[in-house]
Amino acid sequence: MYYIKSDELLRQFIPNTITTVKGETPLFEKLSPFLATAEAWLSETIVGNELFALIAEEAISEKYNIICQIIAYEGFRNAIPSLDLILTPNGFGIVSNSNIAPASSERVARLADSLESLRDKGIHILLSKLAKDAAWIETAQAQFFRATLFPDLSVMRSLLVTKSVWEQYLATRNELMAIEEKLVDSFFGGDMLEVLRKEAQTKQYRSLKHITVIKKLRFVVLRILQASKNDRPFDPYMSLSSVVEIMKADEEDFHEWHESFAKALFTPPVFKNSKEAKGYWF
Repeated sequence: MYYIKSDELLRQFIPNTITTVKGETPLFEKLSPFLATAEAWLSETIVGNELFALIAEEAISEKYNIICQIIAYEGFRNAIPSLDLILTPNGFGIVSNSNIAPASSERVARLADSLESLRDKGIHILLSKLAKDAAWIETAQAQFFRATLFPDLSVMRSLLVTKSVWEQYLATRNELMAIEEKLVDSFFGGDMLEVLRKEAQTKQYRSLKHITVIKKLRFVVLRILQASKNDRPFDPYMSLSSVVEIMKADEEDFHEWHESFAKALFTPPVFKNSKEAKGYWF
């Protein structure tokens, strides 16, 4: 493993655990397989293998500490179902003694939910840190999140999602992408939307007009999403028309749009009077 390599480091993120005594299996040893799985998941899904290894070598950055937290929370969460179980000749039993009684299923569930929430908060913070890293922006993982105008978990707050935020984000991301692609066909060129998506991720905007357009687009996309879930019709035309007018009026700032097929959709042909035409207007 690259990150959590000792029982001492692990216990920084998992409080309220009894110190291992001689003859007992250390907590770190019990969790090692789960920590390794969590590490591989985080590397392949969010950070990218090369950058993941590079951050581990530094071992002092904010990203390093956040990654350690996420791995600890996710590893511990996945290990919970097996930590209090032992396999006996007669089947599974619960670890217990006269001083410490097993926790109720409700308390264990609350612990798992708490670890999941801490993991999701860590993911949100990590994505904001990674978005400032030029090396990460070029990774396949960054492109995955950049496939929509909502490249991090903050969108879930707007949708009032408070549990299983990461899993809910992944499911919602597909819906957001589908809505945005429809807008490309009717209002935007793909190149223009790609520029706006990257700006939304890196927070490096070409101009204040780009910030305005991104905010308006996000509002429309979320309204369409919410309308589809609540079976309430929402016509985005008026809101998007105002966005088009902003882009139409500034060719320099939105040159990708002006060079796309979308411009022709909002540029009616100019009538020219001609004596040779069948109809001539005085």
